[in-house]
Amino acid sequence: MEIIDDSTIVNEITKRIKRKFHLFDNKRVDIHISDLIYCITKKYWKDTQPATQILDDDALMFSIGLGLERVLLEDDANNPNRPPVIAVDGVFFNGDYELTINEDELGELKTTRAYYNKDNVPTHGYPNGWVKQIAGYAYAYKKTNYHLAVFQVISAKLIGKQFKFTQDELDLYWKDYILPRRKAYLEARLYNKPPQPFRYNDGEWECNRCAFQLNCAMSIVNKDYLPEIINKLPDTFIINKS
Repeated sequence: MEIIDDSTIVNEITKRIKRKFHLFDNKRVDIHISDLIYCITKKYWKDTQPATQILDDDALMFSIGLGLERVLLEDDANNPNRPPVIAVDGVFFNGDYELTINEDELGELKTTRAYYNKDNVPTHGYPNGWVKQIAGYAYAYKKTNYHLAVFQVISAKLIGKQFKFTQDELDLYWKDYILPRRKAYLEARLYNKPPQPFRYNDGEWECNRCAFQLNCAMSIVNKDYLPEIINKLPDTFIINKS
């Protein structure tokens, strides 16, 4: 017997995921919170350039998140246990979970392959994107406490945490971080120039796997971009990671 690599079945499955969930079309008219907590320059390119095919790895990660949402959070198609989609200051929010035991409390589901210590705390801290997204949901849905369920894919373990904010923290986060980034994106669309490349990402990892690296590089060479505006989380925005 011989066992060899087979890309045929891999290509078929990944293409099905992209086709089934319309991942070939990467354009979104509305501004969602995820557009603002990650690279707004990438958002600009996605909305102004011809559609680019999503990476296979991203499609597979999407399938993990969607599949677990359906298994862990939803009763059935008629009872998804989701809060309503809302918009605040032109930014849209689609929360993951409305707790059935208490409909006044909301939660977010995340998956990870990262290691958690004996106290169920990630050894390298919570990802910036998670913290910023949960803070955005908390602000939008008017909650100072927000639940987080973390599914560890490798060990098949479910960990629960609760993020507790002060209203002052959330207000400052919204005013000094989210709204300026929204303004920067809207001005980029108005003047047809990208926000300053390599300055609005959530870390180098975003640029390293971005399909628009060449676009950003050419904008830098041609000095054809809008200079960065305030783009820093407030110093008072402190998350208790314990």
